[in-house]
Amino acid sequence: MVFSSIIFLFMFLPLVLIIYFLLPARLKNIFLLFANLVFYAWGEGAFVLVMVICVVANYVFGLLIENEKTKPADNNRKKLYITIAVLFNIGLLGFYKYTNFLVDNFNQILGLASIEGFKVSKVHLPIGISFFTFQALSYV
Repeated sequence: MVFSSIIFLFMFLPLVLIIYFLLPARLKNIFLLFANLVFYAWGEGAFVLVMVICVVANYVFGLLIENEKTKPADNNRKKLYITIAVLFNIGLLGFYKYTNFLVDNFNQILGLASIEGFKVSKVHLPIGISFFTFQALSYV
């Protein structure tokens, strides 16, 4: 489903807005998260789990970093958590965006030396991975 589709404009969006405004304030963010995941699953169903893992991991990183702000002046743990969060997010993005590129180029180099390359199935690039990865990084 894309933002300009008839299904989105006249069914999904109005339904989400109606439910959102009818819900009590404490449930609104949870509902938006659920609606977001449904929207993403509609276009990229197999990779909704990647998004869920990214969301949960970054939420936990955010909680860990926030917890360190309330402790005395030991910033080493906070820096460690930020470093792990950045490595996690960039690693996730790097895996999906650059695995095919790296394997193809490595196989070409091996081919020059008459060595058989790796047989790796193509890694599919999930829709919007750069966007939600950088949004997660900005959250952390």
